Amino acid sequence: MSQTPINVTYSLEEVLGDIKQSIKEVNTKLENLDKNVNTKLETIEKNVSIKLEKIQKDLTDLKVEVAEVKTELKGVNKWVEYQ
Repeated sequence: MSQTPINVTYSLEEVLGDIKQSIKEVNTKLENLDKNVNTKLETIEKNVSIKLEKIQKDLTDLKVEVAEVKTELKGVNKWVEYQ
């Protein structure tokens, strides 16, 4: 069984040009993907930072309230001792 040789009708210059164009398109898509990922990561980072700041504020408020309760309990304890 003999095979018929394949004749290529494209020039090497055309083939290499197509490959070069494809590489450029892939690079462009990768750059756009990188920009999108970076934008999303920045958004996530900002949201996490905002939430952490809120948690920190809530914790500070809670500490203040606990200190106030302790002060009131000391006053109640002194009043009970006096009675």
